[in-house]
Amino acid sequence: MAWQTIKSGKWLLIAVSLFLLLLVLSPTPVGASALSTGEEMAVDEAYALIPTSIQMVDEAITVLSQGWTGMSVDEQQLFRELFDPGETGEIDDRFISDSLENFRRIRRRFDEELAIHPGRDMDMCITNRLLYTDYSHIFVCPYYNQEDDASRKARMLVHELAHFTLWARDRHYYQPRTYSARYAALTPRGPRLAQLPVLGPIFREIAAADTLYHPDAYAWFAAEVFELPG
Repeated sequence: MAWQTIKSGKWLLIAVSLFLLLLVLSPTPVGASALSTGEEMAVDEAYALIPTSIQMVDEAITVLSQGWTGMSVDEQQLFRELFDPGETGEIDDRFISDSLENFRRIRRRFDEELAIHPGRDMDMCITNRLLYTDYSHIFVCPYYNQEDDASRKARMLVHELAHFTLWARDRHYYQPRTYSARYAALTPRGPRLAQLPVLGPIFREIAAADTLYHPDAYAWFAAEVFELPG
């Protein structure tokens, strides 16, 4: 009996020790530490802009739901500029349908409880970056409070949400009203290997040469089509 008591106590001690070790080794949630006034302001504003980001995505869904022939000339031109920058002519009904489904996936993600925290990784918060993601949470960089463009903030929220909704990394960033050979090199579906069953998604993310899974293309289309008249 005494041996069983000692043995039980031994395993209890081991269990408690393992629990404490895991507690020490686990990353501390950002929200668990005190937020500075600036961090609290940035996080609160990011949450407050969620409805604007949703409106942007909703407008993109409305436009694409009409199909290619139902879109206005301005809407078609914007879509081509973002999703077929090299003018390959690969935009077809199937591509419109696939991009629409991705927008719907992003929209559904907005219906979930989003976790937004202050970003303290200075390797990620470089220059004028507003947000970044670890593919499960969104982090707000210190520059956020210096940015006056609310539209950019809402657009970047769509961008970061597209990252972990589509499980896609960045391709070359879009620069409005500026020709970029690197962006123009992107094609709607990327290289043929990216279109293979099963292994295609792996090749797609290695190449990062398509627009169908490009977070920036989705963010810019949603933001720009939201601003189009009519």
